[in-house]
Amino acid sequence: MSTHQELQARLERLNAAIHSGERTITTEDGASVTYRNQDEMKDARRDLHTQIAALSGAGRPRAVVARFRFAGLRDR
Repeated sequence: MSTHQELQARLERLNAAIHSGERTITTEDGASVTYRNQDEMKDARRDLHTQIAALSGAGRPRAVVARFRFAGLRDR
């Protein structure tokens, strides 16, 4: 499993590639990934965000729904 810093570095490289129009990303160790299109790159970015959130313990915000029933004197 990758560390938070590694995932963050991947995300930064991916964001730079998306903004520059490049489709190939090369890592420090020489490995490279070529994406087919911008949609695939955005999917990869979304996945990296999910992985980073999971490592930091911050998941997607969830809504809490509570239901209350107030009973009056007539309900008894």
